[in-house]
Amino acid sequence: MRPLWRCRACGAEWPCSPARLRLLREYEGCRVSLALYLVVMLNEAVQDAYRLGLCIDLAAWHVRMIAWIRRPEVPVEQAHR
Repeated sequence: MRPLWRCRACGAEWPCSPARLRLLREYEGCRVSLALYLVVMLNEAVQDAYRLGLCIDLAAWHVRMIAWIRRPEVPVEQAHR
């Protein structure tokens, strides 16, 4: 829910856990496209925050909106089995 970037369904910060699951399903096999979409959303969120006069922590917003899509790293020993 813009301009505060809260989930319409639960009121948590967007993307909340259910929204993340929906996005992962929607972009299944297309993580680069998902990352690009979320970068655009982050840009819009930052613009909204500045328009509202809010001081935001860009690193925290990056973690909230983009960093969660990284695949978990597989230990090297397991990757070569």
